[in-house]
Amino acid sequence: MEIFEKKSITIKEVTRSEFAMRLQKARKEAKLTQTQVAEAIFHGKKHSKTLTTRTISHYERDISMPTVDIFAQLCKLYNVTPNDLLL
Repeated sequence: MEIFEKKSITIKEVTRSEFAMRLQKARKEAKLTQTQVAEAIFHGKKHSKTLTTRTISHYERDISMPTVDIFAQLCKLYNVTPNDLLL
């Protein structure tokens, strides 16, 4: 006799464009500009301010994807979980 009923769970994966929109929404809900995010993420690294702000813009427009390390930093900065952005 089984105590727990077996159920199949389907997790809907977000598309890249949905991820980009969620990333932008999370930033806006955190009341941060792209420049503020770039400064927080890339502070102390040898990048120009324009390049890093453009990088954040590219993430939010589905031109490029953040690395796992940067994704983790964005989640922390926006006070969201990875699941909030991915599921």
